[in-house]
This record gives sequence, C-alpha cells and structure tokens, in this order.
Amino acid sequence: MYGSLQSLGFVLENGMRKVTGLNIPKTNYWETFLGWEMFKSVWKSRVVDITKEMRNGLEAQNVPLVTPDGKKYVRLLDLLQAERAVVVYFGSCSCPVFMNKLKEFGVLAQDFSDIVDFVVVYIEEAHPIDGWSFKNNFIKVRKHRNQYERCKAAQKLQELNLPCQIMVDTMDDNANVAYGALPERLYAIEEGKVAYVGGQGPMNSSMKAARDWLESYREKNTFRRWTI
Repeated sequence: MYGSLQSLGFVLENGMRKVTGLNIPKTNYWETFLGWEMFKSVWKSRVVDITKEMRNGLEAQNVPLVTPDGKKYVRLLDLLQAERAVVVYFGSCSCPVFMNKLKEFGVLAQDFSDIVDFVVVYIEEAHPIDGWSFKNNFIKVRKHRNQYERCKAAQKLQELNLPCQIMVDTMDDNANVAYGALPERLYAIEEGKVAYVGGQGPMNSSMKAARDWLESYREKNTFRRWTI
C-alpha cells in the first residue's frame, strides 16, 4: 500500500512538472487533488476557454479595467497607441505559473519596448486559499469579494517593479470572460484587432511563442518603415 502511494506521488509530481514547468512538491496540492474545489476550478477554466469571444483577426473587445489604486476606470483599447501593438498578460498572484513567468514577461517588455506596450491585467484568483488552494504559495489570497480586494491583490504585483502597466479586471470579470484568461494567458492587440492568442495556461501558455510573434511584428514594422 505504501509503495503504491509512493508511486502515485511520483506520477503526480512528474505530471505536475510537465503541465506547469515547475517543481511543485506534491505536499502543496495533495490534500486538494481530485477534490471538489479542484474539479470546480478546472471545469471553470475549461468553460472560460471554450466560450471566449476573442479570436485572431477579430475586433478586440474594449473591456473596462481599473487601476490598482481603484480610483480610475479605463478601457483596454485606451492602452493602445498609434503604430504600436499592446501585449496583455492575464493572471493572478495565487497562480504559481503566472508568478514564475512574470520575470520572463518583464524581459519581453524590456526587449520590445521600442515598438510594443505591455500590460498585466489582474483577474480572479486561480488558487485562492478558500478555493482550490496550494500550500506554500508565494502569496496567499482569498477569493475577491469586491473591487477593493481585487485591487489590493493586484497591488502586490507593484512590489515586483515590473517594466509594464498593471490593470485590474472588474468584478463582472469582463476581461476574463471575453479573453478566456483563467488561469493565465497572453494576447497581442494591433490596430484594434486581436493579432495573437496565446494558449491557455498552464499547459499551453508559452512565452517563447509570444517572443516569436514579437520578433515577426518587429520585422514587419521594420519593413514597413523602409518602404514608406
């Protein structure tokens, strides 16, 4: 019996490593694995992905967002400047994959700041302490009950000094639903249209794929400037 549990534990850790790209000890999620909260979380993520409205080439939905201090409402396309794309990374502090990828996202923001703007949009928590929680998460946050709590959680990202803007989804989850963002996802918007749709995290979200798109975007814009 003990040997079987050890084998199961090894399979789980190996599977989690492949899915997330992180070495997350099974003790961090063992108690909630295959539980009701996990089922609800995975099911919600699948529904959000399947029903998302945004696809490549479509007009980007101009969803409302809030500044982290909660004082100002803006629209997503307000962040789009003339002749510049904007790359949007959706996620939350309780998602270990999102938190791990933020450093690489920051590198992208620095490498392509000459032609692209970058923004993080904070959405509902992926692993809140009162939901499908992970032990030993870098930051522990409960489900947001109001806009103040969501903005308060987003303010934790400001402590990381990311080289990009940080905005917050409304409590109606307009951005999350329209862009199929849960638990983490990348998009690029160019001239008001969706130009790049990253895969749904954690398994299919790739910073390398985003970098490849950005390289292509740079080449296209360099050629455009030469031909004008």
